Amino acid sequence: MNMLTKQIFSIKISLALGLLTLFFYTGCKGKTDSGPNLEEGSWEIQYTMKMEGMPFPVPPVKINQCMNKTDAVPQGKQNEDCKITEKNITGNTVHWKSVCGSGKDQTSAEGDITYNGNSMNGKMKITTGKNTMEQEISGNRTGPCSK
Repeated sequence: MNMLTKQIFSIKISLALGLLTLFFYTGCKGKTDSGPNLEEGSWEIQYTMKMEGMPFPVPPVKINQCMNKTDAVPQGKQNEDCKITEKNITGNTVHWKSVCGSGKDQTSAEGDITYNGNSMNGKMKITTGKNTMEQEISGNRTGPCSK
């Protein structure tokens, strides 16, 4: 091999090793990522509704929910007729879409919540027919889940 061929070969080997290192690093990182920075346990979650045209503010609603990293979507009032249709986790933020009911009574929701250990903040947009409302969501961990 001449000198130029050796330099090109060396550059190709360095590039290939760099790409392999990047591939293994990102692959391992994805597998060890354990979800959002959410401390599992019982959470008090507050929903504050915002709806255009409301003559007066609606009082916030508070619920308690047992939260964990695999079930990190705030559920509001439990409704067996609701299904989460999409859930994505990016860093400490969980994005979801859900549907409740069917036909003309169907309600859809889409939201984002960001966790910071013992606290959370986010928003959810709820659509029922032609009506749309937004909810601000905030919460704090209150202790372990009760059995």
